[in-house]
Parts: sequence; C-alpha cells; structure tokens
Amino acid sequence: MKAGGGLAWLGVALAVVAATLAAPWLVPGSPLAVNAEAQFGPPGGAYPLGADSFGRDVLNRALWGGRASILNAALATGVAVGGGLLVGGLAGMLGSWVDWGLMRAVDVMLSMPGLLLAVALVALLEVGDVQAALAVGISLAPGFARIVRVAVIGVLQQEYVQAARALGASRWRVFSRHVLRNIGSQVVAFAVVNFGWALLNLATLDFLGLSGSPSDPTWGRMLAEGRRYLRRAPWIALAPGLLLTTLVVAITLTGDAWRRRLPGG
Repeated sequence: MKAGGGLAWLGVALAVVAATLAAPWLVPGSPLAVNAEAQFGPPGGAYPLGADSFGRDVLNRALWGGRASILNAALATGVAVGGGLLVGGLAGMLGSWVDWGLMRAVDVMLSMPGLLLAVALVALLEVGDVQAALAVGISLAPGFARIVRVAVIGVLQQEYVQAARALGASRWRVFSRHVLRNIGSQVVAFAVVNFGWALLNLATLDFLGLSGSPSDPTWGRMLAEGRRYLRRAPWIALAPGLLLTTLVVAITLTGDAWRRRLPGG
C-alpha cells in the first residue's frame, strides 16, 4: 500500500476516534436516557440515527459506546504490549534456558485460539469491562512476545551491538540504548494491528454478555441488542456495526502500511 493510502486510513481512524472521544460535546445527554414515546423511532428529527427499543438515541449511544470500546481496547493493547515486551525482551536478551522456558509457555498460550483464551480468562477474572480488557490483552500478549523476541535477536546480531557488549556494556544498557531504539517502529506497527484485534475481541465478549453491565453502551452490546430487531429497526445495529467495521479496517490498513515501510516489510 502506498504511503498516501496509509495516511488516508490513519485520518479515517483518527476521525472516528475523535468523534467518540468528543461524545459529551457532540451528543449532550445521557446514553441511558429513556423516552417511551420514541421507541423504535426511525432516523430523523431529534434522533438522527433513530431510537432503540427503549427510545434511547442510537447516535448518542453509538458515540458513547465507541468511547468505551476504544478506551477498553487501548487498555487491552497496553497490556499486550507490556506483556509482549517483557516476555519477548527477556527471552531475546537472556537466551539459553530462559528463552526456552518462556517460549514454551508462549507456545502453550498460542495453542489456544485467542478469543477462547480470553473467554477462559474472563471466567477466572469475573465479568467486567476492565476484566474483559485485561483478558483480551493477556490473550494477545503471546503473539506480541514472539514478534519482540525475533526483533531483539535480530538487533543483537548487529556488529555495533556486539561491539558494545564486548566493551562491557550491561544487558540493560544494550537493551535500552540499542535494542529498544531499533525495534520501536516494529513494536508500534504491531501494536496498531493489535489494537484492531482488541476492538474485535472486546466487541465479541460484549456481544456474548461476558463483560460489564448490559445497560452501559458499547458497540458489541449495541450489536447484541440490535440483532433482535434487524427487521423492525435495523438502524439499532447499523450505527455501531458501521463504526466498528470502519475503525477496525482503517486501523488494520494503517498498521499494514506502516509495516510495509519498515526494513524487510
């Protein structure tokens, strides 16, 4: 993908994120406000995207729900990046039995589908938005750890790094001064892609009812509600579905464009 295409998709992603974060100003009012008279109201007038089964504003709930979904996905991505850097960095830097042991643990986690692993972790951590984000982050960390390990080993094989180690530089100094600087772009590119996966996995957990309160809007919960009224009021599911799909596609293509610009991409 050309750089211009990547920038265009980045702009789309930022626009969606900005709209959700600006929800308090764009759509004033509570997303929980009920209006029985507007039940299943079609798009138009006071409800630009229609009303749901309780007469709640779909646009309001879609933006507020996106705000919650994005913040939860950011937490999950942070957990995945932190865990991946820790495990992959230790494995790559220390090698030997530490590398072997950590990678076998990673292999065990990767042997389970990521979403299934997240569901199992939610069962252990109890149901809640934060718990779901932690579960998704932990489920994404093993793949991130493998990427980091390979990148670290590649940097350690460079001549200037070997020279620094020969001159007595500590492992921490080598990691902080040389390794992190050289793998930073790869880490960010993979983190961007992981953010898209985190959004999808969290939406799935929300859809299945394995996260927080059903009344608090997220894109996954809105889709779960909207599926019951697809024939009567398709707009209930249409708004969150389009926003989620647009953001995930934009993030994925942005990350892919970034990855292609890296050496060896």
